[in-house]
Amino acid sequence: MLEAPTSPPSAGDFVLNGTGSPGSEVQIVRDGVVLGKTPVSDTGNFDYTVTLKAGPTVLSAEALDSSGKSAAKSAPLKLEVGAASSTPNPSTPDSSTATTPTPPTPDTSVPVAPAPTFAILSPTDGSSVPEGPLTLSGVAQPNSSVDVFDGDTKAGTVKADGAGKWSLELTPKGGGDHAFEIRSGGQTSRISLTLRPNGLTAGSLVPCPCNLRISTIPSSAVVTVFQGARELERQRGPSTFFAGYKEGNYRYNVYVKGYKGLDKTFSLPKNRNISVYLDKNPR
Repeated sequence: MLEAPTSPPSAGDFVLNGTGSPGSEVQIVRDGVVLGKTPVSDTGNFDYTVTLKAGPTVLSAEALDSSGKSAAKSAPLKLEVGAASSTPNPSTPDSSTATTPTPPTPDTSVPVAPAPTFAILSPTDGSSVPEGPLTLSGVAQPNSSVDVFDGDTKAGTVKADGAGKWSLELTPKGGGDHAFEIRSGGQTSRISLTLRPNGLTAGSLVPCPCNLRISTIPSSAVVTVFQGARELERQRGPSTFFAGYKEGNYRYNVYVKGYKGLDKTFSLPKNRNISVYLDKNPR
């Protein structure tokens, strides 16, 4: 049921009140057009703000069932809407005389992190680089000596220049994951890199003994390894590592939504590990 106003409303926003089944939902209809829905409170009351124009109008409410269909309708509420009142609302300041305070301008500047003074800056931590000669570079105390380690093995010593910059070329042994660390005067800094075999692209067929690693794939990629028709393992990207396979013939499949699928066979000779780095290959 809709409640009739005690006096004819004026054009503008009008709060329509009514009652219905507690916890249900009703939709408001004006002149045959559905305006929107509103819930009925636990006490059985509801309200809905309607913008009215001057002239006659008819409002009604429809109770909705659990499927959202109209189950019951209120009696129509016929209104004659008057012109908008020109009397200023006493609670609303006169915009011609009221002064609107200017809000403070928020500080949108992004704090800038201080530049590192002892670190390996290139290559970046967690990156993948081709296997072979590699140049590490970074910063340290000006004119200081820096020891460079590949894992637990010392790879060399380099001296920083007057501006604190240094670089060292080295050739790591073996592909896969490496941890490089610099040490000087009690300071240490460390990065991790993955060294990928040269010349491998999407779809490369390579011998893959004992362990199969597929990297540089989207996190949504699914990699499955088969022997014959039997599925052995299934893992999800962005990096997968399958270990402990014996000699034999296998097949791996890479599925990435939006990319060409890979389905390649390989054989496992003894005592070799090969990493496959999958370049993205859009359809």
